[in-house]
Amino acid sequence: MFPQNQLTSTIGMMNQPLNLLVDSDSFGAGQSGAIAEQVIEGYPQYPIVQINGQRKFGPPINWPAHVPPPDPKQCEVFVGSLPRECTLHQLVPHFMTVGPIFQMRLMMDFSGTNRGYAFVTYCKPEDAVKACELLNNSLIGGKAIGVVQSLDNSRLYIGGIPLDKTEEDLKMELENRGVQGVVHINMIFNPSMGQRKVAFVEFKDHYSAAMARRELLPADIPLWNDPHVRIDWAKPKPGPSQAPRRRQH
Repeated sequence: MFPQNQLTSTIGMMNQPLNLLVDSDSFGAGQSGAIAEQVIEGYPQYPIVQINGQRKFGPPINWPAHVPPPDPKQCEVFVGSLPRECTLHQLVPHFMTVGPIFQMRLMMDFSGTNRGYAFVTYCKPEDAVKACELLNNSLIGGKAIGVVQSLDNSRLYIGGIPLDKTEEDLKMELENRGVQGVVHINMIFNPSMGQRKVAFVEFKDHYSAAMARRELLPADIPLWNDPHVRIDWAKPKPGPSQAPRRRQH
């Protein structure tokens, strides 16, 4: 985190209109598959791109290079129960009411509708806390939404694995499904599940784990075509003096 006076100055710069539109030449260079869109009226300093199943608002173009971005562990909130037809144009003004946003990520389906959830990163930790207090159960499109502190979990739990499968078998199966970002697999025998094993799969970051979970969850195509295999978030490993955090997706 950086000094409060530096943050105040940065936020002041963000509020200055830049009167620009973003295109594929001015934003998203090197981001494969990025599609740039026009900015939201009133927030010209925030580019919008759609990439990897996410519609992203921000970060602001005029965020100073020497100022580190906000820490997601302190500044990010999870937004759930969104109406599938709502857009960034509805969400951004709603969440800006409690403080300036650094970035919003709305998860999208291939059909073009949202997947019912989003992540919002505020510039200041206190605004993330305020969003959870003031915007949880608020209405978007007539529907109550959920706003809770995000959980930066990077591990998946896979249960019901056939006894003859090894860590290498699981790694190959995940690769065959297009899963990326795996850094470690720990497979153990769980007597309580009969002739089955469980595994904890560690990913390089929360985003990789979330994308893997999204890819693997459809029940009609289980791993190894085995209906006993189950996938979910692993319980996070608490750090020293770290209070439990409330939400993961």
